Amino acid sequence: MRDKYLKSDFKWVVFGLGVASVLILSIVAWLIVRIVDGNWASWQLPTILGIAWLAVTIVVAMFVALPDIKKELEKEAEKGEE
Repeated sequence: MRDKYLKSDFKWVVFGLGVASVLILSIVAWLIVRIVDGNWASWQLPTILGIAWLAVTIVVAMFVALPDIKKELEKEAEKGEE
């Protein structure tokens, strides 16, 4: 029983690390662009990077959660049959 929860937790830990690494890469990209162009007051690039990061994170989270959702739906269907 415990192994089942550990596998599920591990999956979400890997997902969190992936999200954190994409966030860090976005910040690094923003810093590189700002150092090169020197336009620190511009808000467009951080906005574009933030929206892209949010969209990718949400879509990937939905796909990562699908197996867990399927298991829970099957579990509820089994309870309903009994």
